[in-house]
Amino acid sequence: MINITNNVENWQQLKLFDVLEIPIKERLENPALNKLITVGLNLTGIRVGSARETLDIGATTYYVRRKGQLIYGKQNFFNGSMAIIDDKYDGYATSIDVPALNINNNKVDSKFLYYYISRPCYYKRTEAQAIGTGSKRIHEKTLLSFEIYLPPLATQKKIAKLINNIEKYIAKQNVLLNNYINIKNKYLQLLFI
Repeated sequence: MINITNNVENWQQLKLFDVLEIPIKERLENPALNKLITVGLNLTGIRVGSARETLDIGATTYYVRRKGQLIYGKQNFFNGSMAIIDDKYDGYATSIDVPALNINNNKVDSKFLYYYISRPCYYKRTEAQAIGTGSKRIHEKTLLSFEIYLPPLATQKKIAKLINNIEKYIAKQNVLLNNYINIKNKYLQLLFI
């Protein structure tokens, strides 16, 4: 187990701009619909395709996203709209409303960063920083001004590994639970014909 509380004095207070940067924009002309991604609410991750059936490809500018980048929904960061691009989505594209940021892996472990900012107590309070008269948005420069606290990189990796292992265990338990629910439902179906 990792003893975090005894080492809090080793955690550095930083801004996200200390560990993230806006990448050079790589435009993609006329992308295929199956190469467009967006990011779901409530930490549900990356989704392929457009949320709108009436999407007009030529009316929107799209940008290529690369493995390891943090992406987020400008209009819904404060609703848990964020993800990190993995191998599967390397080279896919998003609109300007789902920007990407490069993660400096020499300063922050990408999984640790994701776990840190994906805590509801972190992202929900950022709504106060969203600006706009119609739809409120959190622009890249605003997001980069948010504070974070980071332990040494070795500690970040240990924490991220621990949380990742817990997530894997939860996923296995959910599979078991769903199997038991299916068995119960089958028995109920047989009992009450």
